Amino acid sequence: MTADVAIRRCVADDAAPLAAMYAADRDDPTLGASPSVFFTPDGQRDRINRIWPEHDCVGFVAVRGDDLVGLFVLEDIVQRSAVVGYYVAGAARGGGVATTALGALVRVARDELGLDRLVADIAPDNVASRCVVEQNDFVATGAVVVDGATFDRFVVRLSRWEPVGAPPEPGQG
Repeated sequence: MTADVAIRRCVADDAAPLAAMYAADRDDPTLGASPSVFFTPDGQRDRINRIWPEHDCVGFVAVRGDDLVGLFVLEDIVQRSAVVGYYVAGAARGGGVATTALGALVRVARDELGLDRLVADIAPDNVASRCVVEQNDFVATGAVVVDGATFDRFVVRLSRWEPVGAPPEPGQG
């Protein structure tokens, strides 16, 4: 597990590093048929400043030292619930970045944003993302269809969530 990864709120100044991260991974099939503007600082700035606020989203960047290594987004925040989306730079995968950053995001969602529930919809063949959510206590609840595509749905109830390796609360162990 990578202990040196942290998350912080995404700001407009993150647009250029985000664009560079995505441009370096342009051939990654998980990016789908993203339009060319997606890979530019202007496209990322528009996403941060206009698109996310219009869709009740909050973005967080994963950083390791001075390097931006991922993006984690709480989407469609409504009724104390949100959908989690994330992307880790290809060069940073496999070292626990996603697992560590998602754990930090779950804590922020619960402790700072007051959310009760997070949902992750994962493509059935995305074994790595499945492992990331399962290591953060998300539980599979079945398949869902979103925009015509089938995903496996994972849910974590934040009132019962404990960080991996955390001691029990006083009186609960």
